Amino acid sequence: MNLEYEKVETLSLKRLTNAEFIYFITRVVELLVAMQEKEDEGDDGEEDLPSVQSAEPRAAADGVPALYIPQEMIDAVKEALAKMQNLTKESRANAITKQLEIIDRRRDSLAAFVLEAIKRAADMFSEAEELALVLALQTAMKPYAGIGKDPQKQETVNIRGMVADIRKPQFAPIITSMGIETQVNLLEEENERFAQLASQRSQDDSDTKKLETNKELRAQLTTLYNAIADHAFAANLLHGTEETANFIKDLNSHIEDTVEDYNRRGPNESTGEDEKPTEENPDTETPENPDEETPEEPDDRPVVQ
Repeated sequence: MNLEYEKVETLSLKRLTNAEFIYFITRVVELLVAMQEKEDEGDDGEEDLPSVQSAEPRAAADGVPALYIPQEMIDAVKEALAKMQNLTKESRANAITKQLEIIDRRRDSLAAFVLEAIKRAADMFSEAEELALVLALQTAMKPYAGIGKDPQKQETVNIRGMVADIRKPQFAPIITSMGIETQVNLLEEENERFAQLASQRSQDDSDTKKLETNKELRAQLTTLYNAIADHAFAANLLHGTEETANFIKDLNSHIEDTVEDYNRRGPNESTGEDEKPTEENPDTETPENPDEETPEEPDDRPVVQ
């Protein structure tokens, strides 16, 4: 009786960063696909199968039969991984928000500078015709007083109107004399940059709202991974072959590499975890009240033991 068989080593997926988590699951899928390809090659060489049947892409329809892992399970993992990748748009939207804050401050300062310069322009001119133009320009700018306090979308529209009014042909001579053309051009540029980024953030936010949350996707992928690991272990235990044993060895090697990488970088600050998933410090949690159950993610498994 053979009591020596491969076991899938365990890993605390919840301690991994999103990037580490995505890479780990992606590599698991790659191992499954590699085994599919090997099984396809083996089927092509079987002489007892009809030629039409042996040429069919069996793995694409049946998953990995040697591990009793159906294709729908593999497809579910791929779909959830793709959704997690799309959630990076949310992070990009947050980065865009910071850029928008900087640009908004710049356009506020530029608008205030231009308006103040026009307000004081009468001191720069002495001819009646020039003074009349200054007065007309000041009148045209009155609706834009305090423009920096407008709601952002309204401010974008108002700055466009302000720049258009300043650039009216009759005001060109005094604008040139005042030397504020550069600031007017910068105001327009910053305003259009703001409009473009605001539109991009709006689109990203719209796309993100259609997706599951990162927490939901991680929980789903954790459950799927545990099912894959369980299927692989059971298949190798009950119907083991060299291929099934090698799959578990490759998976264990990937798990060990993941744990080593984690231990080298230390706990992730964003997770608030202080313990490393090491052999000396297994990933177990003790509730403050031993009579109460601690809420857990779907079977996230302790660390390598």
